[in-house]
Amino acid sequence: MRKTFTVSLFIVCLALLAACSENTDVSSQSNMQQDLSTISAKTSQEAADQVEENKKTDRNFKSGTTVDLKMFESQLEEEDVPALRALENNLNALVTHDSALYQSGFANEKLANDMSWYLDGKFKYKFTNIESFEKDSSVQNQFLIIVLGQRLDTSLDKIEDLRMLYAIRKDTDNNWLIYTID
Repeated sequence: MRKTFTVSLFIVCLALLAACSENTDVSSQSNMQQDLSTISAKTSQEAADQVEENKKTDRNFKSGTTVDLKMFESQLEEEDVPALRALENNLNALVTHDSALYQSGFANEKLANDMSWYLDGKFKYKFTNIESFEKDSSVQNQFLIIVLGQRLDTSLDKIEDLRMLYAIRKDTDNNWLIYTID
C-alpha cells in the first residue's frame, strides 16, 4: 500500500515538474509520459506479485504446536505438573481458536476478556519451543514460561516470530491458572 502511494506521489510530482518547466518540448513530454507508463506498469506487476506471494505464505503456514512439554515434567514436583496442562490447553486453544478452552484457563473472566485479542480469528499460531520454564521467586506457586513460535496475521499476510511470556499460578483451590500472557 505504501509503495503504491509513494509511486503515485512520485508520478504526480513528475507531472507537476514537467508542467512547470520552461522547456515544453513535445518530444520530452512524450518521453516523460512513456516513462510514467513504464513505472505504473512495473508498480502494478509488483503489487500483483506481492498478492500472489502473500497467498503462498498463508497456504504454506502450518498451524500447530510441537512444544515438548513432557521434557519438563521430570523437572517438576508432582503437584506442579498441572501447570504444564494449563499451558498446553492455552496453546491448543490458540491454535484451534477454541474460545471456551481459552477462557477456562485464566484466573478470572475479566483477565480472559482482556487477553481475548490473542484469540482473534485473523491470527494463526505455530508454537515450536519453550525458551525458559522457571519458578517465580517473587510470587508463591507461580511459573514464568516463555514459549517461542510464529504467528501469521492473515489480515496483513505477515508472519512474525513470537516470544510469549506466560505467568501461571496455583490458586487457593489448587488449580493452575494463567495470570498473564505478554
